[in-house]
Amino acid sequence: MSGMHWSEVLGLRVDIYRSLHGTKTGITASHDQLTVVGIVDETDGGRVLPMPLWRQSRLSTYAPAVVVHIEYRWRLDGRQPPLKYAYLTPLQLDPSEPAVYFTAHGGNYAGGTPMLTDPLEPLLGYPPGHLLPVHDHNPF
Repeated sequence: MSGMHWSEVLGLRVDIYRSLHGTKTGITASHDQLTVVGIVDETDGGRVLPMPLWRQSRLSTYAPAVVVHIEYRWRLDGRQPPLKYAYLTPLQLDPSEPAVYFTAHGGNYAGGTPMLTDPLEPLLGYPPGHLLPVHDHNPF
């Protein structure tokens, strides 16, 4: 994205679904929508996958950028292989903002459209449903 202003980035606009006991911090506390701009697949060496299907809406201050983050979650019973897990995490596009290196699921979700989750099924090996957890809570 070098040489590109954040307002030129396109993504898929999704709604936020707040839990009654969800986080009161992070982007889901202060916004009603997010813009999903791509996938970071940690199960494939951190490969970044752009999704042309998702390039529909420009970023805005009321729908900040997030990426789908895919990683392994180890099963508690020790069965192999571990499950792949997908969640949304904020994408920092403005270098003047302080960096956040660790986020956790604060209780809120985003999605509501198969355009978001259908392309994830081949990467995860199972259908993820229509909402993804948003990891925007910084517990520190």
